[in-house]
Amino acid sequence: MTTIEKISLDDLEPISQVEEKIVVKVSRKWKDYSYNNNGQQGGVNMILIDEFIFHFTTLGNIDDMGVEDNYCIDVVGIIHSVKALEVKTNWKNEEEAILDLVITDTIRKVNIHFRGDFAVTCNVALSNAALQPLQPVIIILSSCIVIHKSNATETCLTNGPETDIFINPNNIRMQNLRNRFFCLQGL
Repeated sequence: MTTIEKISLDDLEPISQVEEKIVVKVSRKWKDYSYNNNGQQGGVNMILIDEFIFHFTTLGNIDDMGVEDNYCIDVVGIIHSVKALEVKTNWKNEEEAILDLVITDTIRKVNIHFRGDFAVTCNVALSNAALQPLQPVIIILSSCIVIHKSNATETCLTNGPETDIFINPNNIRMQNLRNRFFCLQGL
């Protein structure tokens, strides 16, 4: 198995004699509506950030996030509830795994709707985490998508191709949330 060295974007040399691959997180992307000489659309602009740097959005502020379906945010929350994994037919008439859960920051609850293989992976990971002694289970959702449904009164979060999940990570934001949870529980 090949080991890949992980370094920060800040530590990359500006000029390298070796071909390197970098892994980044897409923080925001938007279409470039300028046109070239052939009349074709220019492309897509992106803001890329280091893969392991989080820019957390509080759950109370997600309603204020952009209504574009390509706006990605990072959130942290305590697992409040998880529904059973379901398989439903999507709009393409294909079967797709669906996992619905709710997270909280002890002040606000937010619905999450995972789809596809990501839903299956998360279901297994959350089931395993529930058996571990470190409770409550806290997750970081990296690069999740904010959904403002026109037929629903609440905003929810979902996964995109760039979404990642970290369960009970050693992160200062997660530690603060766990401490607040225990204080509210009187523990």
